[in-house]
Amino acid sequence: MRGLMVVDGAVANIAVFKEDLPDGWVPVPPGVSLGWLDNGDGSFSKPDALKPTLEEAKVAKVSELEGRFVAETNGTYLSDVLGSPHQYEINRKLVALAVSATRGRSGKVKCVPEGQAKPARVVHTADQLQDLNDEINDWIDTRADHLDTLLGQVEAVEITVDLDTALAELAAIVW
Repeated sequence: MRGLMVVDGAVANIAVFKEDLPDGWVPVPPGVSLGWLDNGDGSFSKPDALKPTLEEAKVAKVSELEGRFVAETNGTYLSDVLGSPHQYEINRKLVALAVSATRGRSGKVKCVPEGQAKPARVVHTADQLQDLNDEINDWIDTRADHLDTLLGQVEAVEITVDLDTALAELAAIVW
């Protein structure tokens, strides 16, 4: 069992015990670390010295949101350009085929037909490749617009009440 000891109003020690906690020790609440302040009511709060500045928190939030954008737009895309839903992995090969479609070339694209688990290489006409490329680019543009909106929200967060309120506003901005 994990326990903590409070000294001078702050968490001074955290330890693991095989049996019951010794006198003066209390269970460690989720997320509580060394240096946190004892509020005297069984709850703990992070002291300002351990909190990020607003700018540090904004940089972290921007990184988190940009990471989500990259992960989403480099993953898979579902299209019914073939007349039924197929899932495509967004990669260089797909981009190259889309570029060749502008020259009227068709090509095989690896995709997963709906209801199947295994990918197949399926012939796409030049028009289908171009439509798929347009769909994916429109989808990526929509996701980029969403990212821009969220980044604007991050930039707008200011300390109007206190740092905790501003940090809570940042935490509420989610992908």
